[in-house]
Amino acid sequence: MIFRTETEKNNNGFSISYNDRILMIGSCFTENIGNWLKESLFDVRFNPSGIMYNPVSVGDTLMNIIEKKAFTDKELFFRNGTYNSFFYHSRHSDTDKEVMLENINNEILQQHDRLKTTDYLFITFGTSWIYSLNINAGELLDCMNTGDNENCEPVVGNCHKLSDKMFTRRRLSVSEIISQWNSLIKRLKEINPGMRIIFTVSPIRHIKDTLHGNQLSKATLLLAIDEICAANPDTGYFPAYEILIDDLRDYRFYSTDMLHPSESAIEYIREKFSDFYFGNETRNLLKECMKISRALAHRPKNPNTPEYLEFLTQNIFKLESLIKKYDYFSFHIPLEEFQRRKQELSAI
Repeated sequence: MIFRTETEKNNNGFSISYNDRILMIGSCFTENIGNWLKESLFDVRFNPSGIMYNPVSVGDTLMNIIEKKAFTDKELFFRNGTYNSFFYHSRHSDTDKEVMLENINNEILQQHDRLKTTDYLFITFGTSWIYSLNINAGELLDCMNTGDNENCEPVVGNCHKLSDKMFTRRRLSVSEIISQWNSLIKRLKEINPGMRIIFTVSPIRHIKDTLHGNQLSKATLLLAIDEICAANPDTGYFPAYEILIDDLRDYRFYSTDMLHPSESAIEYIREKFSDFYFGNETRNLLKECMKISRALAHRPKNPNTPEYLEFLTQNIFKLESLIKKYDYFSFHIPLEEFQRRKQELSAI
């Protein structure tokens, strides 16, 4: 007898290799997969604006990159000793206004160049609930530039723990998400016709919406993504939500808060991701790259030993062999780091 329902494999004809450039934007689940791909030495970048949960904010992030938007100090606000933006995660906040602006504007320009050469764009939606900034919400708005339409209520990517009175909260409709993303995909295809886009819905439950509200939110996202993929070629869906909810389907696969997936669940979803999108060669390379990544993280208490010098030499040899065979850009970065450490030892 079979006591579980495994998710059917459907990769939409996509096959990811170490030769592909990957960009991932969305909820914190994006970071779980993105960090794993980075540790596996893939050429991946993720969440240039920080974690974004709703489709509008994810779309705004991409539109800012497409249009090379230049943020100004009128779009920042000062609170608790730091400058912040409603359209950036707090990890981009800074005590120096000019430093923050320089960092986010440089990041936009870099991601614009990357977007033009991205092979796979991964989009993870976490919730269809949005928070719109009220234009009469107080002094903070005096330093916000709300655009040409003075009556607009911009959807924020991050509320920065401000009072709920600052915002209007509502759930997006399926049609709103479809309309925004069909238009956005056209823009993306204009600057990069070969880009392939893979959507997913975060399995993390938003309990503040209530259990029923969370289900309605996720259902809205799933319906919208289905329509978007049906209307746009070179798009697909990875069922992270279904893998946790229907395949694993047990509270032992949740962390102690009973909302986020446990480490074993995340590992299982990564394995499914690998099964969906990696060929045999890529999976074999991934194993070797994880060994190199673990070696890169190794920092001995006393590096000035013949053993550590040999350790560095062996890893340099492994990477040089890989580059000679495959010459992937992402393999050069750890090679340069091992070479730098070896040179430092040689200089002692």
